[in-house]
Amino acid sequence: MAIVDLAKDPNLNLTSVAGFISKDPALATKILRTANSALFAQRRRSDNLRKALIVLGLDATLTLALSFSLVSGFRKQQVSGISLPLFWRHCLLSATAARVTGEVLGRTDTEDIFLAGLLQDIGVLAIDKCEPGFYGETTPDHYDHDALLQLEIERLGADHAEVGGWLMNSWNMPQRLANAVEQSHRLDLRHEDGFDACVAISGSIANFCLSPTSDGDTADLAERFEATTGASVEKLSTVLVRLSEQAPDVESLYESDLIGVSQIETIQDQAREILMMRNLRALRSAENRTNELEEKNRRDALTGAFNRSHMMTLLEQEFAASVENNWPLSIAFIDVDRFKEINDTHGHLAGDRLLIGITKALKDNLRDSDIVTRYGGDEFVIIMPGTDTEMAQAAGRRMPPQIADVVHNLDDNLQLAVTISMGLASLDRGCLFESVEEMLAAADTAVYAVKQQGRNGHASWNVLQSDGKVPQAPQRDYREPEIADA
Repeated sequence: MAIVDLAKDPNLNLTSVAGFISKDPALATKILRTANSALFAQRRRSDNLRKALIVLGLDATLTLALSFSLVSGFRKQQVSGISLPLFWRHCLLSATAARVTGEVLGRTDTEDIFLAGLLQDIGVLAIDKCEPGFYGETTPDHYDHDALLQLEIERLGADHAEVGGWLMNSWNMPQRLANAVEQSHRLDLRHEDGFDACVAISGSIANFCLSPTSDGDTADLAERFEATTGASVEKLSTVLVRLSEQAPDVESLYESDLIGVSQIETIQDQAREILMMRNLRALRSAENRTNELEEKNRRDALTGAFNRSHMMTLLEQEFAASVENNWPLSIAFIDVDRFKEINDTHGHLAGDRLLIGITKALKDNLRDSDIVTRYGGDEFVIIMPGTDTEMAQAAGRRMPPQIADVVHNLDDNLQLAVTISMGLASLDRGCLFESVEEMLAAADTAVYAVKQQGRNGHASWNVLQSDGKVPQAPQRDYREPEIADA
């Protein structure tokens, strides 16, 4: 508390701070060792306390002095129900994780962050002091931080972070530290203040480093780090590496065990795993974007059905597989009856809505294995793998009446039902087409036959050919995809 009071003196200077610290030889020694440690390795070496204070700076010196005093004083406490060595190990590791996170995120107040991280579990000592035995029987080999939180909420309606924040306010500690401690276990929110965020994530990092990890722990920590700090998982990887590098110096300064050699190797492996996980996530994201773009390029912009270009690709694949394996294949060429009249009478917007409705009706009345594509304009092609002439005929008898029964809402005052003409062509034992283009021409010719007979029906080119009733349909080129309709 003397250090806290000293920090509030507006006339404070290095001389008065040096005089205060020199009254405690152990504290002065720790401050000097800190200034010369690897944590401040890029600064000049200090051979006396005054030089050390110049290296560290006034605020950092006071913060370090307070943290050393806290550790020294609180170590004398006895807490029933938790392992005190593990408790202090968790506190010191949390404080170090908080400071390193601040460094990685580019903050300049890292010593204050360290102190807040160190103080975030002070409420545990306060609760035990007020109610000895609150935490149950002593378990010297165990310290389960999350279990403590759950017990506190159940019995007190508050956790030790809230208690710690209240206690620090009662002591007139700096408000910034009190707020950070009070919010330190609120992992359900994004901490907009970077100071609070560094403290809030530090306990999770400490738990991660101290406990054996399962396969999901690394991903959980990465997700929590991003949510709490707003920083990327690459930053978390850097935090873990620096934490493992600084651990020996922190252990030496605070005369405490922090992380064993084997744990340091594990933590660095976990840091690499986080980077690998991030790279895999980025790769999957890039693949997803590529797939989405490819899928968009395959689709008709208006109806969502596959466009003509992709229809040709799919049909070529199915045709080749049918020929190679002697499987049947059928296609249906579909034309919406009198579509031009609807466009001319009700407008192109109504026509567009009708095409969207027709696409949905076709999909609703087909098998999952059948593929609906928009050939162009009001023309559709359905690819039916594994379907021979008889099965295609059955689909032809079923589909036109089903489509005719659908009422399409084209606007608030216009509901319309339409019919289709459906031409079929089948690649099976009774008919072997030479190419996809030849098969499409046959199905198109069958559509022409349906129109000659009054529309709203179906015809199979295979049947027409066997009966000698194939009409002379207009010729067109089926090879090159047309430009997709806007």
